[in-house]
Amino acid sequence: MGALFHTDAIQGYLHIPLDVTELGVDAMTVAAHKIGGPVASGALYLKNRTPLRPRIFGGGQEAGRRAGTQDLRTQLAFAAAARTLAPHVAQERATLQTLSNKLYATLTAHPRIHATMGDYAQADRLPGMVSIYVDGMDSEELIVKLDAAGFEVSAGSACSSGSMDPSHVLSAMGIGREQALGALRISFDDRVDPADLDDFAQTLLSIVGTA
Repeated sequence: MGALFHTDAIQGYLHIPLDVTELGVDAMTVAAHKIGGPVASGALYLKNRTPLRPRIFGGGQEAGRRAGTQDLRTQLAFAAAARTLAPHVAQERATLQTLSNKLYATLTAHPRIHATMGDYAQADRLPGMVSIYVDGMDSEELIVKLDAAGFEVSAGSACSSGSMDPSHVLSAMGIGREQALGALRISFDDRVDPADLDDFAQTLLSIVGTA
């Protein structure tokens, strides 16, 4: 009771509807690069009267929350990207949902490839994000082979890349250690060429089929 709630909404911002009032959060962070804006630019939402201890001291900027000169150019670019994308959230979501459903269906037709959330068609998930695991194969092995074929994927969340441990999120979902060590995260946005997704699927199926 009485705990404050912060949500990292970087992946969902302007890809799914987000309303801080409906979410009931005290703080929320978003980033520009996930919507086509500049890297290293982001925004923090704070609910009124939510306490925040600054990490950078020395000035009175941002009501004492952050000292230092702000990078106005990247902030303006972030705002421009947000204005461009905001009217098209529903359309983008529908497009990406269709593409991800097709990719899931193609990959999980292989007996060794599984969606991490089980029934992907019924799951309330982020569009443009496909999460799978491959029985009997290690994520790093898959990543190396896919990279050689020209495809960039991840073994887990961006925050935990490089870790040799299985994703704690997948573990909490009931996925065993061996299965979680074979997990892949494939992400894309509305700029993706559907033909590239088809090529990716056939490449992964070929790798798994010959392993």
